[in-house]
Amino acid sequence: MSNKIVQIELGQVYSDDMCPIPRQGGNTNFYAQFYEDYILSIVLSNIDKGYYVDVGANSPDFDSVTKHFYLKGWRGINIEPIKKWHDAYMIERPDDININQGVSNFEGEIDFYVSSMDLMSTGNIDFADNARRKGYSYDKQKIQVTTLNRILEKHYLPSITFMKIDVESMEKQILEGLDLSKYRPIILIIESIKPFSHRDVYSEWEAMVLNNNFTFMLFDSLNRYYVANEYLDELSPNFSKASRCYSLVDQKYPEYRIKNVFKHELDY
Repeated sequence: MSNKIVQIELGQVYSDDMCPIPRQGGNTNFYAQFYEDYILSIVLSNIDKGYYVDVGANSPDFDSVTKHFYLKGWRGINIEPIKKWHDAYMIERPDDININQGVSNFEGEIDFYVSSMDLMSTGNIDFADNARRKGYSYDKQKIQVTTLNRILEKHYLPSITFMKIDVESMEKQILEGLDLSKYRPIILIIESIKPFSHRDVYSEWEAMVLNNNFTFMLFDSLNRYYVANEYLDELSPNFSKASRCYSLVDQKYPEYRIKNVFKHELDY
Protein backbone atom coordinates (compact mmCIF):
# COMPACT_ATOMS: atom_id res chain seq x y z
CA MET A 1 0.00 0.00 0.00
CA SER A 2 1.38 3.44 -0.91
CA ASN A 3 2.12 5.95 1.84
CA LYS A 4 1.65 8.92 -0.48
CA ILE A 5 0.09 11.85 1.36
CA VAL A 6 -3.09 13.10 -0.28
CA GLN A 7 -4.91 16.41 0.04
CA ILE A 8 -7.89 16.08 2.36
CA GLU A 9 -10.44 18.07 4.30
CA LEU A 10 -10.38 18.03 8.09
CA GLY A 11 -12.41 15.08 9.30
CA GLN A 12 -11.37 12.79 6.43
CA VAL A 13 -8.51 10.34 6.57
CA TYR A 14 -5.08 11.90 6.58
CA SER A 15 -3.48 9.56 4.08
CA ASP A 16 -4.12 6.47 2.03
CA ASP A 17 -2.85 4.53 5.04
CA MET A 18 -6.08 5.57 6.81
CA CYS A 19 -4.19 7.72 9.29
CA PRO A 20 -6.13 10.32 11.27
CA ILE A 21 -5.21 13.99 11.01
CA PRO A 22 -2.89 15.01 13.87
CA ARG A 23 -3.09 18.06 16.11
CA GLN A 24 -0.35 19.59 13.98
CA GLY A 25 -2.68 19.32 10.98
CA GLY A 26 -5.54 21.05 12.78
CA ASN A 27 -7.33 18.19 14.51
CA THR A 28 -8.64 19.64 17.77
CA ASN A 29 -9.26 16.17 19.22
CA PHE A 30 -5.54 15.72 19.94
CA TYR A 31 -3.54 17.73 22.48
CA ALA A 32 -0.06 16.26 23.04
CA GLN A 33 3.00 18.10 21.78
CA PHE A 34 4.95 15.20 20.27
CA TYR A 35 2.04 13.12 18.93
CA GLU A 36 1.81 10.95 22.04
CA ASP A 37 -2.02 10.83 22.16
CA TYR A 38 -2.10 10.51 18.37
CA ILE A 39 0.16 7.46 18.45
CA LEU A 40 -1.63 5.93 21.45
CA SER A 41 -5.05 6.41 19.84
CA ILE A 42 -3.91 4.21 16.94
CA VAL A 43 -2.13 1.60 19.04
CA LEU A 44 -5.06 1.30 21.46
CA SER A 45 -7.86 1.74 18.92
CA ASN A 46 -9.39 -1.63 19.90
CA ILE A 47 -10.02 -0.43 23.47
CA ASP A 48 -13.11 1.71 24.06
CA LYS A 49 -12.45 2.69 27.67
CA GLY A 50 -9.14 2.14 29.37
CA TYR A 51 -7.08 3.43 32.28
CA TYR A 52 -3.96 5.58 32.39
CA VAL A 53 -1.31 6.64 34.89
CA ASP A 54 0.36 9.96 34.10
CA VAL A 55 3.56 10.53 36.08
CA GLY A 56 4.54 14.18 35.71
CA ALA A 57 1.15 15.19 34.37
CA ASN A 58 1.71 18.99 34.29
CA SER A 59 -1.28 20.77 32.68
CA PRO A 60 -4.63 19.00 32.19
CA ASP A 61 -5.01 20.87 28.88
CA PHE A 62 -1.82 22.28 27.38
CA ASP A 63 0.21 19.54 25.66
CA SER A 64 -1.70 16.92 27.66
CA VAL A 65 -1.18 13.27 26.73
CA THR A 66 -4.32 12.13 28.57
CA LYS A 67 -6.99 14.76 27.76
CA HIS A 68 -7.94 13.04 24.49
CA PHE A 69 -8.64 9.85 26.41
CA TYR A 70 -10.42 11.51 29.35
CA LEU A 71 -12.87 13.12 26.93
CA LYS A 72 -13.49 9.67 25.44
CA GLY A 73 -14.46 8.33 28.85
CA TRP A 74 -11.14 6.87 29.98
CA ARG A 75 -10.09 7.42 33.58
CA GLY A 76 -6.87 7.23 35.53
CA ILE A 77 -4.33 8.70 37.91
CA ASN A 78 -2.60 12.04 37.36
CA ILE A 79 0.48 12.63 39.52
CA GLU A 80 1.73 16.23 39.60
CA PRO A 81 3.85 17.88 42.33
CA ILE A 82 3.16 21.48 41.22
CA LYS A 83 0.13 22.59 43.20
CA LYS A 84 -1.41 24.93 40.63
CA TRP A 85 -1.55 22.11 38.08
CA HIS A 86 -2.89 19.65 40.63
CA ASP A 87 -5.60 22.17 41.52
CA ALA A 88 -6.44 22.49 37.82
CA TYR A 89 -6.83 18.71 37.60
CA MET A 90 -9.17 18.73 40.58
CA ILE A 91 -11.43 21.12 38.68
CA GLU A 92 -11.09 19.78 35.13
CA ARG A 93 -10.67 16.05 35.85
CA PRO A 94 -13.07 15.40 38.73
CA ASP A 95 -13.50 11.75 37.76
CA ASP A 96 -9.75 11.07 37.82
CA ILE A 97 -7.54 10.37 40.83
CA ASN A 98 -5.34 13.47 41.14
CA ILE A 99 -2.28 13.31 43.38
CA ASN A 100 -0.25 16.36 44.44
CA GLN A 101 3.00 14.58 45.27
CA GLY A 102 6.38 13.71 43.85
CA VAL A 103 7.45 10.21 42.86
CA SER A 104 10.83 8.58 43.44
CA ASN A 105 12.32 5.27 44.63
CA PHE A 106 11.65 5.92 48.34
CA GLU A 107 9.16 7.58 50.65
CA GLY A 108 10.20 10.83 52.25
CA GLU A 109 11.10 14.38 51.30
CA ILE A 110 13.25 15.86 48.54
CA ASP A 111 14.29 19.26 47.28
CA PHE A 112 12.16 20.15 44.27
CA TYR A 113 13.09 22.92 41.87
CA VAL A 114 10.07 24.69 40.40
CA SER A 115 11.13 26.33 37.18
CA SER A 116 10.06 29.63 35.70
CA MET A 117 9.02 27.31 32.86
CA ASP A 118 6.83 24.69 34.56
CA LEU A 119 7.70 21.93 32.14
CA MET A 120 11.31 22.14 33.35
CA SER A 121 10.57 21.64 37.06
CA THR A 122 12.56 18.78 38.54
CA GLY A 123 13.88 16.98 41.58
CA ASN A 124 17.23 16.47 39.86
CA ILE A 125 19.75 19.07 41.07
CA ASP A 126 22.20 18.47 38.21
CA PHE A 127 19.49 19.11 35.64
CA ALA A 128 18.29 22.20 37.54
CA ASP A 129 21.84 23.61 37.69
CA ASN A 130 22.34 23.05 33.97
CA ALA A 131 19.02 24.65 33.12
CA ARG A 132 19.80 27.58 35.45
CA ARG A 133 22.94 28.22 33.43
CA LYS A 134 20.68 28.38 30.38
CA GLY A 135 18.77 31.24 31.96
CA TYR A 136 15.88 29.48 33.69
CA SER A 137 15.15 30.54 37.26
CA TYR A 138 14.11 28.08 39.98
CA ASP A 139 12.27 28.24 43.28
CA LYS A 140 13.55 25.53 45.63
CA GLN A 141 10.85 23.78 47.64
CA LYS A 142 10.56 20.73 49.86
CA ILE A 143 8.04 18.17 48.63
CA GLN A 144 6.90 14.77 49.80
CA VAL A 145 7.67 11.85 47.52
CA THR A 146 6.45 8.28 47.40
CA THR A 147 6.82 5.35 45.04
CA LEU A 148 4.57 4.24 42.24
CA ASN A 149 4.18 0.95 44.09
CA ARG A 150 2.59 2.73 47.06
CA ILE A 151 0.38 4.89 44.87
CA LEU A 152 -0.90 1.89 42.92
CA GLU A 153 -1.44 -0.06 46.15
CA LYS A 154 -3.51 2.79 47.58
CA HIS A 155 -5.43 3.80 44.46
CA TYR A 156 -6.90 0.79 42.72
CA LEU A 157 -7.27 0.67 38.96
CA PRO A 158 -8.84 -2.36 37.26
CA SER A 159 -5.91 -2.32 34.84
CA ILE A 160 -3.34 0.09 33.42
CA THR A 161 -3.75 0.56 29.69
CA PHE A 162 -0.88 3.00 29.42
CA MET A 163 1.55 4.70 31.77
CA LYS A 164 3.41 7.87 30.78
CA ILE A 165 6.55 8.91 32.66
CA ASP A 166 7.87 12.43 32.05
CA VAL A 167 9.88 13.56 35.06
CA GLU A 168 12.83 15.65 33.85
CA SER A 169 15.79 13.31 34.39
CA MET A 170 14.25 11.24 37.22
CA GLU A 171 13.04 8.33 35.08
CA LYS A 172 15.46 5.86 36.66
CA GLN A 173 14.34 6.63 40.21
CA ILE A 174 10.67 6.34 39.26
CA LEU A 175 11.21 2.95 37.63
CA GLU A 176 13.18 1.74 40.66
CA GLY A 177 10.04 2.36 42.73
CA LEU A 178 7.75 0.41 40.39
CA ASP A 179 7.33 -3.37 40.43
CA LEU A 180 6.73 -4.10 36.74
CA SER A 181 6.23 -7.76 37.49
CA LYS A 182 3.17 -6.86 39.57
CA TYR A 183 1.87 -3.73 37.81
CA ARG A 184 1.72 -4.38 34.07
CA PRO A 185 0.83 -1.38 31.93
CA ILE A 186 -0.02 -2.56 28.44
CA ILE A 187 1.98 0.38 27.09
CA LEU A 188 4.81 2.31 28.76
CA ILE A 189 5.76 5.72 27.33
CA ILE A 190 8.95 7.11 28.85
CA GLU A 191 10.76 10.33 27.99
CA SER A 192 14.17 9.25 26.72
CA ILE A 193 15.83 12.51 25.64
CA LYS A 194 17.61 14.73 28.15
CA PRO A 195 15.23 17.70 28.45
CA PHE A 196 16.11 20.56 26.13
CA SER A 197 18.91 18.57 24.55
CA HIS A 198 19.24 15.97 21.85
CA ARG A 199 20.97 13.31 23.93
CA ASP A 200 19.54 9.86 24.53
CA VAL A 201 19.46 8.85 28.20
CA TYR A 202 17.44 5.65 28.05
CA SER A 203 20.54 3.50 28.60
CA GLU A 204 20.31 4.59 32.26
CA TRP A 205 17.02 2.74 32.83
CA GLU A 206 15.90 0.69 29.81
CA ALA A 207 17.25 -2.62 31.15
CA MET A 208 14.73 -2.39 34.01
CA VAL A 209 11.94 -2.29 31.43
CA LEU A 210 13.22 -4.95 29.05
CA ASN A 211 14.15 -7.33 31.87
CA ASN A 212 10.53 -7.19 33.04
CA ASN A 213 9.24 -8.56 29.74
CA PHE A 214 8.50 -5.41 27.80
CA THR A 215 9.51 -4.87 24.17
CA PHE A 216 10.63 -1.56 22.67
CA MET A 217 8.29 -0.59 19.81
CA LEU A 218 8.59 3.06 18.77
CA PHE A 219 10.54 6.30 19.28
CA ASP A 220 8.69 9.57 18.57
CA SER A 221 11.71 11.94 18.79
CA LEU A 222 11.18 12.39 22.55
CA ASN A 223 9.67 9.23 24.07
CA ARG A 224 10.24 5.50 23.80
CA TYR A 225 7.19 3.24 23.65
CA TYR A 226 7.21 -0.27 25.12
CA VAL A 227 4.56 -2.97 25.06
CA ALA A 228 4.10 -5.69 27.68
CA ASN A 229 5.11 -8.94 26.01
CA GLU A 230 1.77 -10.60 26.76
CA TYR A 231 0.17 -8.05 24.40
CA LEU A 232 2.92 -8.06 21.79
CA ASP A 233 1.19 -10.26 19.20
CA GLU A 234 -2.11 -8.44 19.63
CA LEU A 235 -0.75 -4.91 19.35
CA SER A 236 2.14 -5.30 16.90
CA PRO A 237 -0.09 -4.58 13.86
CA ASN A 238 -1.40 -1.42 15.54
CA PHE A 239 2.14 -0.31 16.35
CA SER A 240 3.08 -0.88 12.71
CA LYS A 241 0.23 1.38 11.63
CA ALA A 242 1.09 3.98 14.27
CA SER A 243 4.69 3.99 13.07
CA ARG A 244 3.60 4.52 9.45
CA CYS A 245 1.22 7.31 10.45
CA TYR A 246 3.83 8.97 12.65
CA SER A 247 6.35 8.81 9.79
CA LEU A 248 3.86 10.54 7.51
CA VAL A 249 3.11 13.40 9.88
CA ASP A 250 6.78 13.70 10.86
CA GLN A 251 7.64 14.19 7.18
CA LYS A 252 4.82 16.66 6.62
CA TYR A 253 5.44 18.71 9.76
CA PRO A 254 9.22 18.56 10.41
CA GLU A 255 9.03 21.76 12.45
CA TYR A 256 7.43 19.72 15.24
CA ARG A 257 10.38 17.36 15.66
CA ILE A 258 12.05 17.85 19.01
CA LYS A 259 15.32 19.03 17.47
CA ASN A 260 13.41 21.80 15.67
CA VAL A 261 11.03 22.69 18.51
CA PHE A 262 14.03 23.17 20.80
CA LYS A 263 16.55 24.27 18.19
CA HIS A 264 17.36 27.42 20.22
CA GLU A 265 18.77 25.23 22.97
CA LEU A 266 22.30 23.80 22.98
CA ASP A 267 23.12 20.33 24.24
CA TYR A 268 24.25 20.16 27.86
